[in-house]
Amino acid sequence: MGNLLFQPMHKARCSLYKPGFYYLAMTLLVLIGMSVIIVRLDLDRRWTARLFSPTEGWLLIDIQPWQWLYTYGTIPGLLFTAGAIVFLFQTYLKPKLSPWRTYLWVLVLTPVLGAGILVNPILKDNWGRARPRQVEEFGGKWEYRPAHKPGIPGKGKSFPCGHCAISYVFVSTMALYRRSRWIALTGTGFGLLYGTLMSIARVGQGGHFPSDALWALGINVLLTILLSCFFLPYIQAWNPQKTLPLKRRMGLGLLLVSIISVMVYFFLAHRPKYEEHKFGLSLDEMVQQVKLRANVSRENISIYYPDEERGYIQTVVQGNGWPNSFHEFKIQEVQQTGGILFIDYQLLEKGYFSEKSIDISLYLPERLKDKVQVAP
Repeated sequence: MGNLLFQPMHKARCSLYKPGFYYLAMTLLVLIGMSVIIVRLDLDRRWTARLFSPTEGWLLIDIQPWQWLYTYGTIPGLLFTAGAIVFLFQTYLKPKLSPWRTYLWVLVLTPVLGAGILVNPILKDNWGRARPRQVEEFGGKWEYRPAHKPGIPGKGKSFPCGHCAISYVFVSTMALYRRSRWIALTGTGFGLLYGTLMSIARVGQGGHFPSDALWALGINVLLTILLSCFFLPYIQAWNPQKTLPLKRRMGLGLLLVSIISVMVYFFLAHRPKYEEHKFGLSLDEMVQQVKLRANVSRENISIYYPDEERGYIQTVVQGNGWPNSFHEFKIQEVQQTGGILFIDYQLLEKGYFSEKSIDISLYLPERLKDKVQVAP
């Protein structure tokens, strides 16, 4: 970051403010500039389209290592944060570790404030940007919305990318530059590489646009600069060489355990889920009309008429949930009466889910076009 930032902390308390504003301004200019280019050249849709096929769908859903990144890719970032919390607590118990204390606060607070607060509960839930798989260009039902135009809160949770935010969290190790340049450079390089791989995975799975990943990285970098340049000097002024009294150590320990508990809950309650169900239908020449009843919203149901006589229902569910959560889709009743095929198709949900999206596709012969009724 510069010579002023890399000098010993006790000399840098006041001198960090000026370069801090400079680094913040430069980072924001880069993020805004890249965002303008993405919007002007329509790169979000153009790059996303390279990983989508109208016939095969999203190209990286079932391919390794991209599938592993979606399912388990948040674990390294969570372990990194938990390790930083444990190490931070040790600095209050062992005076010889106290010089690391100020820097470890940055490593702890960056993911907690970033992925834990700003990205998931605040921005994703309220920005209202549809995911790629939810927009019309990629088989969805909602219109595309660029990143700089917030929509209806809750209608899409694409901006920014939560998976990418916790994957890019390793870039916060740049705050360790004054203690260990090797750790800082290695950690930052790993964070950029790992976060980029996660970004490719999420774009290729229809979960996010490239600009969602860009701002996930940007939030981590901005928080690291803010904490390093404006927060660390005050932590240092509290004399890191001094250990805390027993009661304060117990209070701090309780605080850090609470943070870890929230992280564990977040991890368990936000396990990525992908389910695909397919049911065949018996459609003989006697069937002249189809009536479908399903316990989901009509906007989640699409009807297609491929050039073939067979028919089937395909359901895709994506979202987050507890590890043992799942869905069952059952055809409760199928009967033919007077040339009409009645289908009762029910969703049975087990456990807790969040950020759930359901897409039901009904495939019927061309002869039944405009002869289908859907009653949610």
